[in-house]
Amino acid sequence: MKRIIYIVIFLVSFTSCNDYLDVEPKGQIIANSLEDYEFLLSSTSFYNVTGFPFILSDDFFSTTIPLAAPDNYAAFLWEDYFYNSTEDDINWNLEYEKIFLANTIVEGVNELGANTLLGKQIKAEALFHRSYTLFSLVNTYAKHYNAATAATDPGVPIFLETNLETDSYTRSSVKDVYDLIISDMEAIVDDLPDSQDNKVRPDIASGYGFLSRVYLYKGEFEKAKNAANVALSYNDRFHDLREEPFASTFQDYKEGYINKTISWGFVLMKISPETKEEVYSDPTDLRFSQNFYDFGPTSLIFRGYVASFHGPSTPEMYLIKAEVDARTNNIEGALENINTVREYRFMEADYAPITQGEVTDVFDLLISERRKELMFKGHRWFDVKRWNAEGLTNISFERKDVEGNIVATLPANDDNWVIAIPRKVISDYNPSLEQNPR
Repeated sequence: MKRIIYIVIFLVSFTSCNDYLDVEPKGQIIANSLEDYEFLLSSTSFYNVTGFPFILSDDFFSTTIPLAAPDNYAAFLWEDYFYNSTEDDINWNLEYEKIFLANTIVEGVNELGANTLLGKQIKAEALFHRSYTLFSLVNTYAKHYNAATAATDPGVPIFLETNLETDSYTRSSVKDVYDLIISDMEAIVDDLPDSQDNKVRPDIASGYGFLSRVYLYKGEFEKAKNAANVALSYNDRFHDLREEPFASTFQDYKEGYINKTISWGFVLMKISPETKEEVYSDPTDLRFSQNFYDFGPTSLIFRGYVASFHGPSTPEMYLIKAEVDARTNNIEGALENINTVREYRFMEADYAPITQGEVTDVFDLLISERRKELMFKGHRWFDVKRWNAEGLTNISFERKDVEGNIVATLPANDDNWVIAIPRKVISDYNPSLEQNPR
């Protein structure tokens, strides 16, 4: 059966190590083979992530007011709403475009033959992207997963078909969203290939790495650790900063499993002098010297494609294992995992493993190492949100102007840690859709 796919703003790209071939479809594509649906898996829609998790983080620093766009600035100051009632929420729209495209692929593959080896792989990749997108949405627009309240906490709308009905525009619970993500991923993860030539497409390490992250957020810690171990059994490579400079493309980023990169490339990723002093106080730590341009106090700019590599990676897997160990008071295990990462971040003459005698609080060390290692990879905002919600930390954020005056604060567990549902979505699709508290 031929299926006509209408593409309004999807840019379909094929990526190789050396060049990009951009194809901008006009009007429609008629998909009548598995290969046609496989082609759609390289859509830029899937591997682009929006800049909100980066701009919302306390790592992000800017002296440009109002940044590149008004919505960026509203997010930067953690305002109640980033858009007015007539404006589209770019993040929301981009994420649901991915879900629509993933559903299109799943439906097409089901019609053509999902039981073939190629059909299973294509469907698995599409469901990976749908799951990854739902996970981003529910952690942006809903509360952190709490087993005691997740069944009643409003999550985000779930669409499983391309036939979108307005009356289905309701918020599923946080629990329902997580249950769907885990059910889909557990069903398809072993259908993902052992490796991919193109890092915009998920392999089996990506699948188990993502599952590890989901289990961690849900509080299923042993499952998180087990999934991390499986991911590492397929890819335990590090980008060795002792021997290699920063990765200039995601294809060169050995430790990254799949590319999920920021789509707002015009926003420079900079840290403040205070953040440099707090996070990278050790001058021998190569994570600053190799990953930043230092053009002066207000121009500490993150460089390279790695700057926005949001997908699962080898370091993240070791740090997930370390967090599970820290939560269960396995100090020796936590330090072993943290030291495994740190060994690749110092020259041999400067490196010494951290020992138990040096650590007063292993969880504080874990927080510090996640911030250093995963800087500008989209984790900091979600990490602090979940740790605060669990009562493990009490971290507040603040913004300062060029004179050092505080211009905005975000207290721990404030309502604005949960981003508002777009008001235009509520007015256009379901006026009874529950808004997040402001």
